[in-house]
Amino acid sequence: MKMYSLKFTLAFSEKVRDENIQDLRRAIIKFEDEFYRTLPMNFEMNRLVSIICEVFSITEEEYHSNLKYGQLGIARQVVCFVLSLYNVRSREISQLTGYSQPRVIGAVKRMKMTDDPEIIDKIEQIVDKLGG
Repeated sequence: MKMYSLKFTLAFSEKVRDENIQDLRRAIIKFEDEFYRTLPMNFEMNRLVSIICEVFSITEEEYHSNLKYGQLGIARQVVCFVLSLYNVRSREISQLTGYSQPRVIGAVKRMKMTDDPEIIDKIEQIVDKLGG
């Protein structure tokens, strides 16, 4: 274990309130990975969209279209959420995606609250493929 900054410690204490003491070490390691996660060097938005389309079994044309059926809406929300996992701010996500800031904030909030195991699994696949 290493010494943590005050900012890290405060952020961690907010995230882990009533954790079982035996799971605390595992939680610290997991949170440490999340806290220090950054986008790969030379990140390209097209690569993320390509990965999302592959995981959601949609085409890039469908993703970029105005269509809203099936998994398209969820896939677009997941793009915002995955970028937020890499500590990209909502303003930057808005610039990368072309979505308004309220839309980005709403998408991130909805994905944080999801308890759908299929979506959670897809997010984990995307992060793994992206390199995080």
